[in-house]
Amino acid sequence: MTDEWRDIPGFSGAYEITQSGNVRRKNTNENIQVQGRGEPVVWLIKNGKRHWYLLNGLIDIAFSTPKKSISIPELNSYYRQLGWRPE
Repeated sequence: MTDEWRDIPGFSGAYEITQSGNVRRKNTNENIQVQGRGEPVVWLIKNGKRHWYLLNGLIDIAFSTPKKSISIPELNSYYRQLGWRPE
């Protein structure tokens, strides 16, 4: 059985993720290394800046129901500022 890859919202189709927590760059299919001793995190680049995100949060926003959308602040995408907003 193969995992389903989905785009991570807010990254203009640059990254994909599976429900099992694999993350890759879409254009090169290069896997992104998951880091962290407690909660697993990944470093992703947005607007030329490197930011870290909790892996569970990225899985949640990529595989959530389409009735909700994610709000990612443009200037500071620190993981605690991710939040749901009604459509």
